[in-house]
Amino acid sequence: MRILIILFMLPISVWAGTFRDDFEDGDLEGWKVLNGTWQVKDGELTARHAAISPPARIEWEVALLADCTFEADVRFEAILSNRAWVMMLFRPDQVWHYLAFRINRDG
Repeated sequence: MRILIILFMLPISVWAGTFRDDFEDGDLEGWKVLNGTWQVKDGELTARHAAISPPARIEWEVALLADCTFEADVRFEAILSNRAWVMMLFRPDQVWHYLAFRINRDG
């Protein structure tokens, strides 16, 4: 069984200008794949991953934002196990030093 995670992201900075990626251009420009298989399909960022560990990861390569609003619509199309989850990290500067939002398949 494979996991499919679909994200729709709209980060908007109020201090450092505006960045928006609705993935309508069909590419991953500005994003760095760290693990898993990521692609843009029908204007959505998707990940397929055949294992629970290590998790599928992708990173936004734009400079850090000071103040921002971040929106993402996330859904699971299929899951590997009941332990499936999605996490969005903000301002990571060390391995265990960051702000995070995490959701599992049950919400």
